[in-house]
Amino acid sequence: MLVFLGLLGCGTALAPSPSPTAMPASTPAPRPSITSEPRVLSSQPAVLSPTPESTPSPVRKAPAVATPKSAAPKLSTAAPVLSEGAKSSSPPPAAAPTATPILPPDPSLQNPTPEPPRQPETISLAPTPQVEAPPPAVASRDHADVISISVSGELGSYRFSVTVRSPDTGCDRYADWWEVVSPGGQLIYRRVLLHSHSGEQPFTRSGGPVDIQSDETVIVRGHMNGMGYGGAGLKGSVTGGFAPMEIPGAFGAGLDQLGPLPSGCAY
Repeated sequence: MLVFLGLLGCGTALAPSPSPTAMPASTPAPRPSITSEPRVLSSQPAVLSPTPESTPSPVRKAPAVATPKSAAPKLSTAAPVLSEGAKSSSPPPAAAPTATPILPPDPSLQNPTPEPPRQPETISLAPTPQVEAPPPAVASRDHADVISISVSGELGSYRFSVTVRSPDTGCDRYADWWEVVSPGGQLIYRRVLLHSHSGEQPFTRSGGPVDIQSDETVIVRGHMNGMGYGGAGLKGSVTGGFAPMEIPGAFGAGLDQLGPLPSGCAY
């Protein structure tokens, strides 16, 4: 209402006041006219300016705002999340122990079969196997050919069983020995024959001991009374075996002068 009246008052024209006339000194001066304009009250709060004595201005407290119950802070039950740097600096968690699988027991181990008592080992020296060579393709007509051999015994004391084929006719023509010779022509062993074998061809006679190594190469050959050396023989070793070979008559020709030699012929 006051605002409405003020607006009406502003629209009314005021008559100009007459100019003042000179009045005596005792006459008081006229008062100014009071308009009927309403005052507009401000809704803003008054602001107090500081006094010269620097008195602190009163502090206006802000009205307390009631916090609704639903907005009250809640305590979080989640574990704090560490940053990447914190994660890398913290020790890694210990690995969980791995469970070892339990296997079922082996029935064969629960009731093991008892082993029979062991007998002491007996070392027996087996005889050296027989070594035989095939006969020569063509038999000599004038010489004693050694066609096969078997060896027994032990190292350094072997026994040779030698089979000889010869054109024996009697004491005037017969094979009178076989011998073992080194490849260099040295006599190692000689077996002397005391009679002819005209009714026993081929024949086998044994002799020894022959002092050689098991891998030593030797030559076994025969000798014909009245004809000398020549014909077929065997060359080889106890462990490597023997092979036939043609032996020249001039090989070790001087050995027929060395003993032992036959002292005669029985028949």
